[in-house]
Amino acid sequence: YALEAGTSGPPVETISGTYTVTIEYSDAEVGSLEEAKLKLYSWDGVQWIPEATSQVFTDTNTLVATPNHFSHWAVLGEPYYVYLPLVIRNH
Repeated sequence: YALEAGTSGPPVETISGTYTVTIEYSDAEVGSLEEAKLKLYSWDGVQWIPEATSQVFTDTNTLVATPNHFSHWAVLGEPYYVYLPLVIRNH
């Protein structure tokens, strides 16, 4: 997502407060990610930075954040990890 603000002039680059971002998603879009660990991340030109105000509401499939800057944004998460027991047989 790219969030920008402006009028007929150049885009606004800084703001004095915050704004609210609400993103709805489906269970299919979450796929194999841990839904409770979804976060909104901003791109700083080098890496994705987690938005500290990011909150996920799994009961409504909604992600809400109140950032204080504009950026390119992404919803990222962590995959489920399944650890299987290791079985070693001596022949």
